[in-house]
Amino acid sequence: MMPRVKEVTAADGELLTQIAAIEAQVFTDAWSLASIRSSAESPATRIYAAVTETDRVAGYCIVTQVLDTADLENIAVAPEFRRQGIAARLLDAAFAGMDADIHLEVRASNAGAIALYRKYGFTECGIRRRYYENPREDAILMLKSRNEENK
Repeated sequence: MMPRVKEVTAADGELLTQIAAIEAQVFTDAWSLASIRSSAESPATRIYAAVTETDRVAGYCIVTQVLDTADLENIAVAPEFRRQGIAARLLDAAFAGMDADIHLEVRASNAGAIALYRKYGFTECGIRRRYYENPREDAILMLKSRNEENK
């Protein structure tokens, strides 16, 4: 059964802990649990998690919006849950009703993520040289204008 997507708050301590574990598993420059908890406490930030029937986090995304500008801060799906449409469901939840220009950075080598973002109407708008560490890599900057129809 497909995990349900829910908004995670600062009160969801166990879910935040699982999000931090996925973060550490999939990113070499992972956010700490304290950083994720701080994001959950921010009124400008929304965290969405795909949660299984057994309350296991399969994936998550973190989006911050200030006025008419939003940033997709992070999105990840646990390796054992990939290729099941979970990232798309998380993006659908995060972008639902959002009236903002949405920005993101993605590793230049992450072809799968770049393809997903293009499917959602993002276009490349720049490069941040040597942005990522471990390994050192450029970031592709992408933008989805609020004038584009959200999926």
